[in-house]
Amino acid sequence: MRLTDRISVAEEDINNIYDQDKIAIHFPGDGEEDSESINFADYSKKSDAQAIKCFAELNRTGGYIWAEYYTRRTVKVGKVKPSSFKIYLSRWSRERERGKHEKGSIAKLKTLQMEKVRRIEPGQAMNLRAVRPQQGTITKWHKARDNIECLIENKPLREDWSSLFPAQQEAVCAEYLRDPDFEECARLEFLLLPVGRTLKDVDICGMARDGKEIFAQVTNYKKNDPKCRKKIETLKHYKHGRSQLAFFCVCSGVLEEDGIMFVPTERVFSWLKKHEAYYRRLLDK
Repeated sequence: MRLTDRISVAEEDINNIYDQDKIAIHFPGDGEEDSESINFADYSKKSDAQAIKCFAELNRTGGYIWAEYYTRRTVKVGKVKPSSFKIYLSRWSRERERGKHEKGSIAKLKTLQMEKVRRIEPGQAMNLRAVRPQQGTITKWHKARDNIECLIENKPLREDWSSLFPAQQEAVCAEYLRDPDFEECARLEFLLLPVGRTLKDVDICGMARDGKEIFAQVTNYKKNDPKCRKKIETLKHYKHGRSQLAFFCVCSGVLEEDGIMFVPTERVFSWLKKHEAYYRRLLDK
């Protein structure tokens, strides 16, 4: 859940909601007065209806949530208490929608109560901050997997490669290239671009110790998977006299084929666990 300043209600009420360990949304609907309904069918705008549907499901079943409030730098995570829906009366902080909802008129916020609340300060849970949804007030967060639950319930994460988010996996593979555990592997000296989504076709672009360029791709597909083969064919376009190519995937062992060095992600994970401080920091909640 993200409360930005676009919520257009009094800041003091946002702070009260934060202090009371509540989450809130503000979707006034189409009428002259703010709607109290949490039936998505009562909202004509598709994005509003989707948000209300998500909110109503949380009210019905409960669930884990990451909540951000624009008036505070501290994030709260917690477990939503089922059937805790209440209306919180605030005031519109500015006029909206061509004269509707005049400044100072009643604003009805829809709230739910959180339990098992934990404060996340700046600099904490950076892995989750990096992959949180960037759009919308409230939405399901599929990429978080069970990480939010582990954070709130203070449970350890699974200790395997899949416990890392894709962005973390890409960062670990880049670090592995700086200190690979087999002689034939390209050795990264400097990154030329940020790791990850800077380029469409490659995840790692850097300069090797011998001055050549390194282009690498990271995936969780098996080497013989059709989706993986497509990525391999794309990576081949980066092959030239001054380049070295690496492909991290699920495979049985290190293999050089058609100018590409294939490296098993499980091998990288074994390497990572030997660097215990780095490994524990990545899993730090």
